[in-house]
Amino acid sequence: VILETGIMMLSIFASVMVFKYFDKFLEKYDKSNLKYSFIWMIIGLFSYQGTIALFIALSMISILNKKKDFIKNNFIMLLVYGIPTVINYLFVLLFSRKRVGGSLDLGRNIRVIIESSRQLFDGFGLYFRGFISIILITSIILVIYYIVTDKNKKNNKSNLLLSVLYIIFMIYLFTILPIIPQTGERIAVYPRTCYVFLSMIGILFLYVNKKGNYKILSTLLIILLVGEFFTFTRLEVNRFRVNELDKEIILKIEKKVKDYEKVTNIKVNKLAIYNLDKSHKFYDRLDDRINVSAVKEKPSGIAIYTYYTKRRLSYTDSDKFVEYEYFYNKNYNKFSLDQVVIIDDTIHWYLY
Repeated sequence: VILETGIMMLSIFASVMVFKYFDKFLEKYDKSNLKYSFIWMIIGLFSYQGTIALFIALSMISILNKKKDFIKNNFIMLLVYGIPTVINYLFVLLFSRKRVGGSLDLGRNIRVIIESSRQLFDGFGLYFRGFISIILITSIILVIYYIVTDKNKKNNKSNLLLSVLYIIFMIYLFTILPIIPQTGERIAVYPRTCYVFLSMIGILFLYVNKKGNYKILSTLLIILLVGEFFTFTRLEVNRFRVNELDKEIILKIEKKVKDYEKVTNIKVNKLAIYNLDKSHKFYDRLDDRINVSAVKEKPSGIAIYTYYTKRRLSYTDSDKFVEYEYFYNKNYNKFSLDQVVIIDDTIHWYLY
C-alpha cells in the first residue's frame, strides 16, 4: 500500500511539473519547455494514469488567461497529453495484457462509464448522499454569480460563462478518458480514477479570481475535508474490525491444524479452497466499502494465514470427492470449523 501511494504521489507531482513547463512554453513559445513537459508526462503516465489529467485541469487556466491562440494552445496541450498516452498504452499492450487484453468495445465502455459517473456526484458513498453534488453545484452557482455581477465592463460575460462550461466539460472528459480504452467486465469509474474531478472546484474559483472569493472557496474545502475526515475515520475503524475477524478465523483454523498434527504426526503444508467464486466476500453488519475479507481472496488468503501463524502453505487443487463428501449441499451463513477438513497434509477449506 505504501509503495502504491508513493507511485500515485509521483504521478501527481509529475502532472504539476508537466504544467509548469507547459505554462512556461505558453509565455514565449519556447519549444525546449515542451521537451520537459513530454518527459514529465511519460514519468507520470508510467507511474499512474488516473491522476495525470491534473495537468489538463491546471493548463486550462493558463490557456484561458492567454486570450490569444486558444485553439492552437489547446491543440498543443492535447499533443502533450496524447502522444505520451499513446506510448504508454502501446507499452501496456505489449507487456501488461491483463489490463487491456481481449477485445475493446468502445461503445459499451463509454455507456458503462457514463452510467457509473453518477458516483462522481455521490462521492462513491464516502459522504452522505448528495454531499459532493451540493458542494459542486454551490461552487458553480457562486462562480456564475461572480461573473454575472462583475462590474468590470472590460470583461465579456458571455465568454466567461463559456469558459466555465469549457472547464467543467474538459475536467469531466479527462477524468473518464483514461478508463475508456480498457477491456474486461470491470470497466467503471472508481474512486481513485477520479482524482482530477473535484479539482473543478478550485480551478473554477482560480479562473474567476475575484477578491474575496477565496474565503468562500476555503469554507467549501474545509466542509469537504471535515466530511472526509469523519468518513475515513469510520472506514479505518471498520478496516481494523475486518482484520480482527480475519485473524480470528485464521487462528481457529490453525488451532485445529495443530491438534491434528499432534494426533497424526503429519505436517500440514497445503491448502485447497472450495466455493471461492460463490462465497460471501463481506462480513455482516460492516461497511461494504472496506469490508473485503482477505481470507476470501485466493492470493491474500495464503499471505494472511502465513502472517498470523508463520505457517507456509501452498495452494493445491480442490478435490471433487472431498467436496461431495463434506461440503455438498451445504449453505453456511457464518464461519464454523465444519467448513475446514484436514486430510493428510492438506487443509480443505470451504468458504461460506
